[in-house]
Amino acid sequence: MPQPVAVDLRDYVVFDTERAVRSRVIATDLVAIDMLCLEPGQQLAARTHDESDTVYVVIGGRAWVATYDSEVTLDPLQAVLVPAGTAHGVRNESPDPLLLQSISSLPIATQSLRGTTSNEPETDPDANSSRTSPA
Repeated sequence: MPQPVAVDLRDYVVFDTERAVRSRVIATDLVAIDMLCLEPGQQLAARTHDESDTVYVVIGGRAWVATYDSEVTLDPLQAVLVPAGTAHGVRNESPDPLLLQSISSLPIATQSLRGTTSNEPETDPDANSSRTSPA
């Protein structure tokens, strides 16, 4: 029987002044947990995950999560569910760093998860380093 896996999320807090950073914390065949670190003015451009629901949980800072139909502002310890097939983006318009956790069903490849500085195009897929769970 598989054993629980404990991680220290502080090990995945990495900020970059050039772009948002997403680090893969845990991945199984059914779920993925990522840590997202966005400096003020950074964003994750709009994307759609056709087969994955995603929950965003703010750990610190303030997040703006937008779909084509709506926008929600999240403060620490607030969360939002983005259903599969919903185009969405995340941005940090606050003066403070944003620490956000992303929990996705049917994990998506980290290569498709890129961060940008506000109003800039997405960068090379390898621009953000991704990490795996500690052994």
